[in-house]
Amino acid sequence: MGADPVLVQGAYRAAGSGGEFSHWRQKAHDRLMRISEEVTKWDYGSGAKKVLDMGGALPPAETAATRKKLTGMKEAYINGNKEEQAEKIAETNKIAQEDSSYGDIRSGLASDYLAGNLSAGFLRTPQGKEIMELMKHEGGGARLVEFECPEGEEDCTNKGNRGVKLTDYKKIGDTNDSMHEAKREINKIEKLMETGEWKEDDTQLNALYAEVRGYQDLLDSDPKVWTSLEQLQGMIGHVDSSTINILEAMRSKNYDEGFNTSPEDEVEFNIKKNLQTINTTIVGKGDMQSMIYDEMIPGRTFYGDLMKHIMCADADCETGRTYADFGVTDEMMGTADQNADGIIDEGEADIIAQAVANDPVVIKEEMSDYMLRYLKNNHQLGLDSRRLSKTDDVKEESENEKYKPPTSEEREQKNIEIIERDVVEKRREYEDITPATINTDYS
Repeated sequence: MGADPVLVQGAYRAAGSGGEFSHWRQKAHDRLMRISEEVTKWDYGSGAKKVLDMGGALPPAETAATRKKLTGMKEAYINGNKEEQAEKIAETNKIAQEDSSYGDIRSGLASDYLAGNLSAGFLRTPQGKEIMELMKHEGGGARLVEFECPEGEEDCTNKGNRGVKLTDYKKIGDTNDSMHEAKREINKIEKLMETGEWKEDDTQLNALYAEVRGYQDLLDSDPKVWTSLEQLQGMIGHVDSSTINILEAMRSKNYDEGFNTSPEDEVEFNIKKNLQTINTTIVGKGDMQSMIYDEMIPGRTFYGDLMKHIMCADADCETGRTYADFGVTDEMMGTADQNADGIIDEGEADIIAQAVANDPVVIKEEMSDYMLRYLKNNHQLGLDSRRLSKTDDVKEESENEKYKPPTSEEREQKNIEIIERDVVEKRREYEDITPATINTDYS
C-alpha cells in the first residue's frame, strides 16, 4: 500500500524551515501572548474601548458556550415532535435574547464609563469593580450561566434563565457581622478566665472557636450568588444628574435673588424654604452614594471636602486635627489610630469619613447642611455683586455745571464693570474659606 500523498506533503511541510507545524505553533503562541498582554494591561478605559471597537460582540468564551448549547439542542429538535420542536425554537430565541441583553449591558457599561456617566460611588466598591470586569474580552471563561433550581424543586422561578454569578457581598457582610459578634463573646470569656471569674468549663468557648472557624471557611470559599441580567443592570450606579440639575437651579435662583436687589434692600437667605427643598427633593429622592462621591458642586465632592476637613488640609492647622477634636476618646478609638500618634492621617481620615458616609442618619444631616451652605454662600455672592444703589445717581453739583444722571447705557456698562470685578474677587475669596464644622462653606 502506497503512502498517502496528503500525509506525505503535510509531513514534508512540517519538517521544512517554514513548515505548517511551525506556522500554527507561532499562531498559537501569538494568540496566548495577546491574551497575556490584555490580562496584564487591562484597565477600565482599555476594556471599554475594546468592547466598543468590537461593536459590542460577546467574548469568544461566551459565543463558544452558546454554540455548544445550541448544538446540544439540535438533535432534540430534529427528533422531536411538533410541540417539542416549538419548545426548542422558543428556547433558541430566548438564548439569542439573553446574549443580546448581556451584550447591551457590556456596551452600555463601556459607553457610560468613557462618557464619565458612571458614579465614583459605584466604581470604588468591590461589587462595582467586579461588574466592571465583565467588560474583559479575553482571559476568562463564559460568565453567562443558567440558574440552578434549589434541590428538590423541579420548576423554580428562574429555571432556564441565564445570568451571571457575582460575589455574594450580602452574605459576606452578614458573615463578618456574625463572626465579629462571636469574637466579641470569645474576648469576654477569655478576660473572665484571666481574672478567675469564669466558673464553667471550656465547652462554650470551644463552641465559639468552632463557630468562628466556620465563618472563616465560608468567607474563604468566596461565596457567589446568581444574578439575573435585569438585576445586573440595576446594580450599575450612574452619576445622579437629576440632583446636579436641581442643585444648580437652586443655586442660580438664590444667586439671582441676591443679585437682583438694591443695596438698600434688606434681603435674607430663606433657610427654611431651601432646607425643605433639599430634604424632600434632593436628599429624600436622590442617589446618596452619587451625592457623596460625585461632583454635585462643580470641581468638588462631599467626600473630598469631608476628608480635607478631617485632616485639616484646607484650614489653618499647623499639626492637623486630632481624634480628640471630634470627641473621640482613647477607649473609643481602639486601634483606629493606626500609627498611635494621635494625629489623623489620610488613612485614618478615610476610616472616619467612611463611618460618616455609611451612617444613614448622620449622612443625611451632613449632606443637607453641606448643600444648604453652598446655596447660602451663593445667595451672599449675589448680594455682594448686586447692581448700583439708586442713590449712586445723585451727585453733588460741580462748580461750573449741574451733574447730569448717567444714561441707561452708561449705567449698564458701569454695573457690568463692577460685577466682573466683584465676582472675580468674591469667587477667589470663597474658594479660600476655612471650614468651621464638618462641612465646609462652598460658593
